[in-house]
Amino acid sequence: MGIFDELKKFLAPTPQPAPRPLNYPIDGWAIPTLVVSYFPLRGRNIDMRVTGDVGAPLESLRRHTATTTETVARALETGSMYHGYKDPAAQPSLRYEIIDTIEVLEPLPTWSKPGHRVPMTDYNAVMQRIDIARWLARGVKEV
Repeated sequence: MGIFDELKKFLAPTPQPAPRPLNYPIDGWAIPTLVVSYFPLRGRNIDMRVTGDVGAPLESLRRHTATTTETVARALETGSMYHGYKDPAAQPSLRYEIIDTIEVLEPLPTWSKPGHRVPMTDYNAVMQRIDIARWLARGVKEV
């Protein structure tokens, strides 16, 4: 089995139990969220020279990223239910609202940290690139 077959298996959706419907209380905490995705490209595929292990088609990784984002947001919301594991009427106290999504078709910016073999992600450069001050002025609380 080749690496591409392994990647297809990894990216295939995993059957999940039906999620419990979330009833958001009026007084819950809304968390305006901006999603930023970096996809380094080589043609129409992710550039494996950059990622080291992922070279799938861009569309496949876009779908995987969107699904993962939804899954994580839902898990955080579900985790905010007080005693949700034993109280079927428990409501989440958090509600993640995806305000917008920014997609950058290049590698993440990096910097060399002394004593480390691999470069570190330069999150300051990412925030500058997306003009984070503008998003904060629009009410975004999470990126």
